[in-house]
This record gives sequence, structure tokens and C-alpha cells, in this order.
Amino acid sequence: MMYFLKQMRGIAFAYVLSLVFCCGCSLKYQKKIEPKPFPSAKKTVSHLLKKRDSFRDIRGRATISVIRRKKNQAFSANIILDSSSRFRIEGLGFLNTPFFFLVADGKCIQYYVPEEQKIVKGGYSEKNLFQLTGIKSTVQNLITLFSGNLPYTLSASTLKVISSDDKQQLIELQSDQKEFYRLWVDYQQRTIVKMKIYDADQKLFLEAFFDDYETIADYPWPKKIECDFTSSQILLKIKYKQILVNSGVTEKDFLLQYPQTTIIENLEN
Repeated sequence: MMYFLKQMRGIAFAYVLSLVFCCGCSLKYQKKIEPKPFPSAKKTVSHLLKKRDSFRDIRGRATISVIRRKKNQAFSANIILDSSSRFRIEGLGFLNTPFFFLVADGKCIQYYVPEEQKIVKGGYSEKNLFQLTGIKSTVQNLITLFSGNLPYTLSASTLKVISSDDKQQLIELQSDQKEFYRLWVDYQQRTIVKMKIYDADQKLFLEAFFDDYETIADYPWPKKIECDFTSSQILLKIKYKQILVNSGVTEKDFLLQYPQTTIIENLEN
């Protein structure tokens, strides 16, 4: 019995030695895995600009929440956007019946409430968009926000990387209008996670968050968007439910139909 135990100890000792030797060899000759290098800021922004330029249009159903001075209004909506800076938003009420229409067709902006049989309309301008919605933004920038893209005034001419970690890059840019941008970009997915926009006086007037991306027709689309218009004191939340990307829109999609008895009020008067 003692002889058997001695034999077993010898075998165990030899086994441990072999393990140490083998592990040592595997560690010695294991190939070192280099961390994936960060793309340059210019390359990242160029990709985002290319993504923006590939956007043509969307049709979707979404839940929209508007928080203004601590008052929250939430509703479902049909949304149509296109890259030529046109949009149509239909607020849906009981049995999905539209209770308002907000339409920008490239020439004018119209707000129509069927129950009141009244349309308020004005020229295609930032001033009129603010009067109708309370949001300080151009129509073009509003559309890029709703689609998770960079504003059309932004290029890759002036940029620098502030910081990077294993998931995100923080990039600073400046637009042709001297607006200052900070972008938090998921460098692996090449999508915008967060964006801050400052005016020429370095005052923050918008903070936006983009989340829950889904690839639709080869296009990464954020299904959750939150825009804090600090200058307007409005928090806008959008949660897309159904989306069609780059499926095509026509002039009829931005044509507002209403009874002949509808009262029309012009903002310019």
C-alpha cells in the first residue's frame, strides 16, 4: 500500500511538472493580441457625413413626448422626412385620428388643427418654425436631429479628438456658421451617441442623445432620440415604432388637404 501511494505521488508530481512546462511554453509562444486602433477623427466624421448624405427619406410611426415648463404632452404620430428639408408630422388621437398636422414643404410651414378648422402658415424660416412649435432651430437641422445625423452646416474642415476610450470618441467640430459641436461617437458602430451644440458665444443651446440603433435597409437608424433644446426650454423625446428608410416620397406626401371653409391665418400679416 505504501509503495502504491509513493507511485501515485510520483505520477502526480510528474503530471504537475508537465502542466507547468506546457503552460510555460504556451505563454512563451502565445501570440500577442494588439488592441484595435482608433480611427482618426477625420475618418470618423467623414463616415458620418457619408451616412448623412446617403439619407433620402423615412416614413415612420413614433411616440413623441414634448416636455415644456414641466408640462408633458405625449402622443403617437406619423412622421415623414426627406433630405430636401421637407417634413410632415401628424399627431394621432383617438382611433388614430389626426388631431394636428405640421407640414414643411420647402416653401412654407403650416400648422393645421382639423377640429378648429384653422391653418396657421408662414414662410419657410427659422422664425416661423419657432412661432409654430416653440423650438429654436432651422427646419434642416430639425430633420437631421430626427434622423440621427450631422447638421448640413457641418463639415470635416475643423475638428479634433478630445478623448477616446474603448467604446467612444469625443470629437469637437465647428460649422460654417461658427456653431461649435461636441460629438460622442461609438467608433466601432460609427454612430452618434450624444451631441452638444453651442452658439458662436459658446453657449449651449441643444443636447441630443441617440440610442437603440437598428440597421434598416443597410442604414443605421436610432429608434430612440432625445433632444433638450435648452435655449427653448423644451425637451423632445422620440421613440420610433415602425420605420421605412429610403423607400421614396412624393410631392403628395407634403400636400396638406383641408375643407374650403378652413380659416387660414398668415404669420406674415
